[in-house]
Amino acid sequence: MAKEVKTEAMVNPDDLAFLDTEAELSYEPPIMQIKVVHAGGLFQSDGFGSGDSITGVILSVLPNRVFFGFQTDRNYPVCVSSGEDAIAGIGKLKSTPTDNMSEDDKLEIAPIIGANCICAKCRWAEYGTGTGKSQACRMSYRLLIWSPESNSYGWLAISPTSFKNWKNYKAGNQHFSRVVTKFTLSVQKKGAYTWSLINFTLDKPVDLATVEPLKKLVHYNGQEMMEYKAAIAYFKQCTVKEQDDETNGNGHITPTPTSGGKDEF
Repeated sequence: MAKEVKTEAMVNPDDLAFLDTEAELSYEPPIMQIKVVHAGGLFQSDGFGSGDSITGVILSVLPNRVFFGFQTDRNYPVCVSSGEDAIAGIGKLKSTPTDNMSEDDKLEIAPIIGANCICAKCRWAEYGTGTGKSQACRMSYRLLIWSPESNSYGWLAISPTSFKNWKNYKAGNQHFSRVVTKFTLSVQKKGAYTWSLINFTLDKPVDLATVEPLKKLVHYNGQEMMEYKAAIAYFKQCTVKEQDDETNGNGHITPTPTSGGKDEF
């Protein structure tokens, strides 16, 4: 004899809304890396598309420093300063100094320890310690960009070769978060080296209708706030796992939790 199945009364979905609260507390905006293929002069990103130009609203700007040392076989950074640490000008060693370290490792770490991990006092932050007149500890900026077309968040690394273009654009557009910026690339060649300069131009002003999706309320870190504020807060408490490769644009796209309470790109 078949078992009788009882039909429960229909439940109003609004009555179960309280179940969503805990899930919303872990809101994490999917911030994707916008890669630059320097030789081809192309941007690549799932949320922003691929091509020689992209557009978006710049929501946040963070400085970033990475020191990889001088050993050609190393594929991890010696010291990193990113997110809130970079704002404070503090670096963090990625390896704990030990007695059995190689002499080369000790020589690279010594100036960092001697400066108490303060970037402004570190020898590797001085110009001329890297290739040519550059800094051995490579400075860059990360921009948090929002696309009105796809409602996507992305981050773009600005390397020293594009600093002048960025500073000039920022000087002429102090309220750059109130406009849609157009990003283009100019391919440069010098001998065997090929790279792309990032150019910044004003595409159009932002209106209220454009940014309406950013005003959506979400629960982040135990607080209710607008989505764009949560995205900025999440962006600022992330650290860069490794240097963005200027040649092919490789890098980490999805933030992943770390034991230190921060996230890494």
